[in-house]
Amino acid sequence: MIKKVMTTVRNADIHALSTKIVAAVGSDILESDAHLGTITTEMDTKNSLLLTAINKDKMHSSLEELDDERDQAFKSILQLTEGYKHYPDATIAAAALEIGALNNKYKNDILDSSYNSQNTYSESYSEDMTKPKYANAMAQLPGVLPLFESFNTKQQAFVSSQNTLQMARVNEDEMPAATEVKKELIKIINGKLVVYLQFLQKMATPEYAEVCTAIELLIDAENTKIKQRSSKLNN
Repeated sequence: MIKKVMTTVRNADIHALSTKIVAAVGSDILESDAHLGTITTEMDTKNSLLLTAINKDKMHSSLEELDDERDQAFKSILQLTEGYKHYPDATIAAAALEIGALNNKYKNDILDSSYNSQNTYSESYSEDMTKPKYANAMAQLPGVLPLFESFNTKQQAFVSSQNTLQMARVNEDEMPAATEVKKELIKIINGKLVVYLQFLQKMATPEYAEVCTAIELLIDAENTKIKQRSSKLNN
């Protein structure tokens, strides 16, 4: 007998499972069974929404990672420049003090501001660093220029990712989170599809035997994976 999907299934896993289930049903049965067709259409609609929500969550996570990388690139400039302040060569030490003063001017604003403010301060910092006064000082400090170029690259990557996310935010406030969509999809699968197929299994309807077996195996495999993952976490 077909079992229900465990509610602790992961968002991405229920998306994949739902896709496999609809494919297992097949077009022939869907053409002859309007009720099953309605259920699978509901699943497809909800599954598409789930994928959109999952991708949105991934973009948010990616943006946080890019911000961390940008921060780390700036911190590397701070640390190397700070070390050069104590260098025995007077020219290098003077250059380090010059760059250090600019670093201190932007330090808190770049590291502690909101995303949009940090973008503004980072761009302003980059513009200042390319001015002759600071560019000449930076040229006296081995290793600082590559770090500065890395900072610029990280900054550009962050802004690009942020713009992509903002473009995808159309009606985002009306879009439920992936976890909520997952719950709704599970309700359709467990409360409608599984219940209907269990009834067909009890009725021993021959034309549904292959489909029921295929879906039973798919759900059993997913539930087994969930149990194994849970067992590892508890051990």
